[in-house]
Amino acid sequence: MTKSVYIFFSAIFLQSCFLFDQPEPVDKDTLASFDANPGIFPIAPGNVDEASGIVDSRNIDHTLWVAEDSDNKAGLDLITHSGQYIRKVTFNGTNRDWEDIAIGPGPVANKSYLYVGDIGDNNAVYPEYYIYRFPEPVAGQTSVDTYDKITFTYSDKNSYDSETLLLDPLTKDLYILTKRQLFVNLFKLPYPQATDKPMVAEFVKAVPYSLLTGGDISSDGQEILLRNYNAIYYIKRRASESMVDALSRNHDLVAPYVEEPQGEGVCFDKENKGYFTISERAQASSVNLYYFKKK
Repeated sequence: MTKSVYIFFSAIFLQSCFLFDQPEPVDKDTLASFDANPGIFPIAPGNVDEASGIVDSRNIDHTLWVAEDSDNKAGLDLITHSGQYIRKVTFNGTNRDWEDIAIGPGPVANKSYLYVGDIGDNNAVYPEYYIYRFPEPVAGQTSVDTYDKITFTYSDKNSYDSETLLLDPLTKDLYILTKRQLFVNLFKLPYPQATDKPMVAEFVKAVPYSLLTGGDISSDGQEILLRNYNAIYYIKRRASESMVDALSRNHDLVAPYVEEPQGEGVCFDKENKGYFTISERAQASSVNLYYFKKK
């Protein structure tokens, strides 16, 4: 059997497993509906050209934090909901290949934290990966000088290029989804995450997505977005459904999306009234910030 034929039949087999392992279909009337005509906000070239992850700020109203990848100095860019650049907040650490960012609770109650995933690895060669956790900057703050460093390896002892980092706000567990497999791998870093020694990210299962470039979980923990370059997938958690179960099954909707040059960032707004997308500039002259609101 040739390699291509083997991959084809393996894909059919795996897909059939997912199809037989799905919960009862959700009532479509209970799912979110999004306006297919988004707000479009141009991003001025030169400030945020390699956006890899995005989150809606909890501390500074009507703004977003953007993480850029390895061609940039370590730091976060702050932009408005209308795409205007505010400033860069420097980071006293390294950016090997930042690929996603999450926001939500952390070690101290009632405080907002950012989680920056240094999880990219185009050639799948790195022996370990990092997630930087620190309190979300406040208005006027220009640098992040102290942070927790969560170092981890994958439980199967492989190296992976990953671009999707998720934080469950209900449990503070972290999830990483790999990028380049036919069915990507889902790994878990349960809370509390160690910062004094390397952790092992627990393999959960292969899930029915490919080439994932980003994702987000809503602030109430009930909605999930996953994306690749061509589509955005929406998942609504069933009653009493675990995060693992929700991430392990097929999505509920393909959400509206405007094709971007190299789309990687996606996030809910903090009130869960819609979602933003942003792209790396790649070869385009400029990019836009898009906002898809719920109907």
